[in-house]
Amino acid sequence: DMLEDYIADFTAMHLDWTERIDRNIQLRILKKTLTRLRQKPLTSTLEVHQLFWRLEKELAFSLSLLNAVPQAVPEAERLIEEADLNSLYYDLLLLVHHTLARELMELDSMPLGCWKK
Repeated sequence: DMLEDYIADFTAMHLDWTERIDRNIQLRILKKTLTRLRQKPLTSTLEVHQLFWRLEKELAFSLSLLNAVPQAVPEAERLIEEADLNSLYYDLLLLVHHTLARELMELDSMPLGCWKK
């Protein structure tokens, strides 16, 4: 539908490209975040603009965090759908921190030669 296409184009125009999470993931996160904030499905381009510009910095920060630790994306999408909106971005930060810490602990337990490239 036209609104879906518009949101995809909007994502490409207004969110920085990230190396480790692709545009489809960015699109899903954007749509889930805007829909959650609105508390019902998006119905117009005006809503997309109003909600996006209200959250632009938080969305950019969240996507940068997830780009650093893309393994956190599935759980981040669940948080976007379920977490308290007042603490959502703190919860995302903690999720990324815990995911990264877990990855580093796993690396630490491997023999030295296994993770060198």
